[in-house]
Amino acid sequence: MTIAADGWTVAGVSKEAVLDGVKTVMALVRKNLALGEIPSARVYDWADLGHRGVMIDIARNYTELEDIKSLLKTLAEYKINFLHFHLADDEGWRLEIPGIPELTSVGGRRGLTTTEDEFMCQFYSGDGNPNSKTTSNGHISRSEFVEFLKYCDALGINVAVEIDTPGHSRAAITSLKARYKKYIESDPVEANRYRVWDSEDKSEYASVQGYKDNVLNVAEEGTYRFMEKVLNELMLMYEQAGIELPFIHVGGDEVAKNPWAKSPAVQKLMKEKGFKTTHDVEEYYISRIAEMAEYKGVKLGGWQEAAMRHAEKTDKFLRNKFAVVNCWETVPEWGGDSIPYSVANDGYKVVLCNVGNFYLDMAYNAHQSEPGLNWGGYVDEYRSWDCRPYRIYDSSTHKITGEPLDMEHIADGKPVLNDESKKNIIGVQGQLFAETIRSFEMMQYFFFPKVFGLAERGWNVEPLRYQSKSAYNNYIGTVLLPQLQKAGINFRIGMPGIVVKDGKVYMNSAYPQAEIRYTTDGSEPTINSKKWTAPIKPAKKIKAKTFYLGKESFVTEL
Repeated sequence: MTIAADGWTVAGVSKEAVLDGVKTVMALVRKNLALGEIPSARVYDWADLGHRGVMIDIARNYTELEDIKSLLKTLAEYKINFLHFHLADDEGWRLEIPGIPELTSVGGRRGLTTTEDEFMCQFYSGDGNPNSKTTSNGHISRSEFVEFLKYCDALGINVAVEIDTPGHSRAAITSLKARYKKYIESDPVEANRYRVWDSEDKSEYASVQGYKDNVLNVAEEGTYRFMEKVLNELMLMYEQAGIELPFIHVGGDEVAKNPWAKSPAVQKLMKEKGFKTTHDVEEYYISRIAEMAEYKGVKLGGWQEAAMRHAEKTDKFLRNKFAVVNCWETVPEWGGDSIPYSVANDGYKVVLCNVGNFYLDMAYNAHQSEPGLNWGGYVDEYRSWDCRPYRIYDSSTHKITGEPLDMEHIADGKPVLNDESKKNIIGVQGQLFAETIRSFEMMQYFFFPKVFGLAERGWNVEPLRYQSKSAYNNYIGTVLLPQLQKAGINFRIGMPGIVVKDGKVYMNSAYPQAEIRYTTDGSEPTINSKKWTAPIKPAKKIKAKTFYLGKESFVTEL
């Protein structure tokens, strides 16, 4: 990339590389807009990791497609180049599949019901009305999705759809049961075409989320007819858009324990195939789906469970049929931080989705007002920056509870990423599951500024010698957040720090230009409260807020 007085040029080894170079020039323009000029320069740059992605869930709570497009336009500026689109889960099915309208007419709506014959029961956000415009209801039409693929391609973003199976499939099962009831009297053949359950199954199980009816029956041929139908329709959508289908993500995660223990169909299958365990049955399912996809020239994606605990024979069969394995469980005290390297060493292509670094739906911190979850810890813009793709055991310095980890011995006895397997770490990805999403503004809040650390670590797997965490923080506060404000994009600002030292109260903010306003009588600080400029005397209750760029933080109390 060359910037000179008479203009600028970008050259690269691919269309994607040139587009990234153009985005760099545009970032320099935005940064220097007030000066009216950008400095002359010659830059040689490249991404360390090819996959720099986000996973966006609109199954659990729906977000309008126009809002997703707006978000992706912003993310593309930071060279995010992959969307893992989570469109089907227990609580919703959000993409039209021609020939199976029930998937969206039933699975795409939620409300008050005792039968779920017309729509699903009320989960999460919503008002009980399946026709109201809330995050409970909505889906993407086929034509809308085709145009969406074209839009993302113009941004330099590849899109892969996730249809989570065989667990996390309650919306599909509920929709197909409604379809069965509609046709059973008039057309029994059609009613049973996509029967993904065993009518004689008496199994009792519960998923991690507490569902007792969310696992496809993998002994039923209707399950494979259904998956083939969905795959065929997806392939046609990508073909019409003129976009290559990168892979279809089939989930494979969090299948409940012993979900087919009392299914005559599965017990018969196990006897015929000589299977001994539930895992053998899961291997059978994922292998059949992989074979089906391979026949059509399509690869699979899956969560880490889809590539774990297999016999070598199964790994040998599967590894070249998978484009991506998303590894998320990296919590040291759970013993999961070794999983990504184990999967990479087994020959699978791994995208790091570390829960403690890249789960954007985790709350920023433990403050009672912060939205989000905390089962995997807390994630802010510093935790995302802390990830070290080739030194994964150094990516977390504290336990979920906040206790420090023994970093000197953190990697003892754990798998090492060997040189041959290093190339199998192909990217990083931020996940935004939607259980707690209630609006698009809330989605933006979770993304910004957390996503900046993800974008940085996808481009440079290690900080460059001038890239300290303080410099990163300063760039966020002085450049990136003001740009978001100017663009009308919602974001979070951090709370002030308060400490007592030598009998005085000190405060600080992550942003040098911000104001800290405080009270000493227990009342809520406002923009008109006292401004902190120097140490003050301790008081019975001090409350403080950061005020910056027209926003205010949550309260810090002392």
